[in-house]
Amino acid sequence: MVAHRHSKRAVALLAILVLLMPLLAACGGAQAPSPNEQDQGAANPTQTNQIAGQPTTVPAGTSPAGANAAPTAAATQPPQDGAGLPTVGATTTSGNTDAAGAAAFATGRQCAQTGGTAVVGFVQEPDVLNFINTNMTFTIWLLGTAETPMIQVLPGAKLKGALLRDVPTTENGGITNNGKTYTVHFREGIKWSDGQPITGRDLVFTWKTIMNPQMGASSQLGWEQIKNIQLSNNDLTATIQVKDVYAPFLAYVLTSWLLPEHHLKGMPVQQIAKSTYSQPGKGGAMEHVGSGPFVIQSWAKGDNITAVRNDNYFGDKACLDKMVFSFLKDTDQQTSALQRGDIDLATNYTEGDLPTLQQLEGEGIQVLSVASPGSVERYYFNLHDPKDPMINKDPKKARPHPIFSDKNVRMAIAMGINRPAIVEKVLYGQAKVAVTELSGQEPWENEKLQPYPFDPNKAAQMLDQAGWKVGSDGIRAKNGQRLSFTHTTTTPNPIRETIQRLVQSDLRKMGVEMNIKNADPNKLFATYAEGGIGSRRQFDMVGWTTGTGVLDPDITWEFHTSQIPRQSYQSGSNVMGYSKPQVDKLLDQNVRQPDPQQRKQTLDQVQQQVYDDVPVIYMYVRLRIDAAGPNLKGLTADPMAGLWWNPQDWYLENAR
Repeated sequence: MVAHRHSKRAVALLAILVLLMPLLAACGGAQAPSPNEQDQGAANPTQTNQIAGQPTTVPAGTSPAGANAAPTAAATQPPQDGAGLPTVGATTTSGNTDAAGAAAFATGRQCAQTGGTAVVGFVQEPDVLNFINTNMTFTIWLLGTAETPMIQVLPGAKLKGALLRDVPTTENGGITNNGKTYTVHFREGIKWSDGQPITGRDLVFTWKTIMNPQMGASSQLGWEQIKNIQLSNNDLTATIQVKDVYAPFLAYVLTSWLLPEHHLKGMPVQQIAKSTYSQPGKGGAMEHVGSGPFVIQSWAKGDNITAVRNDNYFGDKACLDKMVFSFLKDTDQQTSALQRGDIDLATNYTEGDLPTLQQLEGEGIQVLSVASPGSVERYYFNLHDPKDPMINKDPKKARPHPIFSDKNVRMAIAMGINRPAIVEKVLYGQAKVAVTELSGQEPWENEKLQPYPFDPNKAAQMLDQAGWKVGSDGIRAKNGQRLSFTHTTTTPNPIRETIQRLVQSDLRKMGVEMNIKNADPNKLFATYAEGGIGSRRQFDMVGWTTGTGVLDPDITWEFHTSQIPRQSYQSGSNVMGYSKPQVDKLLDQNVRQPDPQQRKQTLDQVQQQVYDDVPVIYMYVRLRIDAAGPNLKGLTADPMAGLWWNPQDWYLENAR
């Protein structure tokens, strides 16, 4: 199940330190603490104690083949419209960082069995098969079989150059100019699935596309920090100039997938999400050119997506011939299909499913349950009136929400929800009540903060004091406004719906009416350009799971005023409409601090302020739970790397 909290805490700290130490060295910062200091929490100015768990020590690399190639004269810029790492614990860089070619990425492993089709169960159908236009977890999982990142996260707090030859550090010359220049080297001879070369031109194209406002990217964070990119004459070396020191740059940009320039460059950017690169064409055919071990072949809407082995993949060739992602109604149907052997992998279970899954272990079912740091179920308050058109035109001028604009009301609602009972009764005690955005992420969580207590009597008093009086129908009202709102989450989702009903009951007892209005995930998580319920902020209260990931503790995307989605900036994720100048200043400061201790202090202040303001109710920290049939082998779930880091190694004992 879940590892001991101190070992996870150490791994989390190592993961962040190995990401920050190259930048810290480039800026002349402090040395990393020893492993013992990390275990005891001495790396932080305040004590921390929580779960952790996505990573590198890099030996000094030899001068790469393309390192001395002269950059092209002109820097490539987006359109206007649009001290090396110390060896810390067991954290290392994997792979031949001084080898130039595609062959160096492959390990030479032999498949125990080759061939066959593995069927994967998904309870949500992906929305669009390109990483720029999606926020959906299931889409990201599927794309993990068809794409390779520039730098790959491996289990055990390791990073490995994938499309890139190595991880940039000060020792290997990858980080210079006081942390404002990154020089990266693409592997020679690597190819897209259609046989065309992968080069720095694809990096430049991806950057330009993400920054083009007509693309409607789900996020521009990190990419907007790039000032220019220069390519060598052979296009294999890219020199990236950033506007200022930016601590999350590796996490946001250099671990990213890329777009194939040669395949998409002649297409208007607003058409990419509608093209057969991203959506099925006639007969469900796909033309998704990727860089991973599989190629997306077809998409039968409402039924399945099929991916086949990529013969042009430059790593170890996939053991499976094919993967079919089958769309199922809910986890109950998924479990039945797993028992019958109709599917080989069932995904995205909740803690409430664990007792059933554990009973099936006697039938050979493999339960893959690991900590999922950065994965927190939460309920967002909309701080603006969703009926006001200004919410999308200019949120600063939008009407405050008639109920949730009052912090006392938000706090009362938070205190009126029995989250401990939900964890115990619905999730069988397998989760933990969350407190902040960084809950479950040692060492960054502010552990001085405790969950809002369940205290319905005090919550009722707060509502009385705020002027919300109980009416004849049992629902509170103030100045003619009933204390009634809608709550939206994904459907079908039995666990979420069960929790909704419990929350609805808790709030009804104190005179608050919560009406359930759930939505299909494709509508809830659609992009701003597609009219997404979340991105357009068309809700009173909304619930889902998201988080920072674990490569970097930056939470700008969640709480900075600049990240409120609107017509002029459609990539924002601050769906609450939360705006606090003090928090903006701290978040700006956080990403300019390479020193982990300074970042810890800054993030503690951000968490305290958000905790006091209550723009969101953090429900619980989730586990990552999947289950595989007895025939599917080669899976390794990891808190850092997840489950989808090595689909090329999965195989069937008895191919079908």
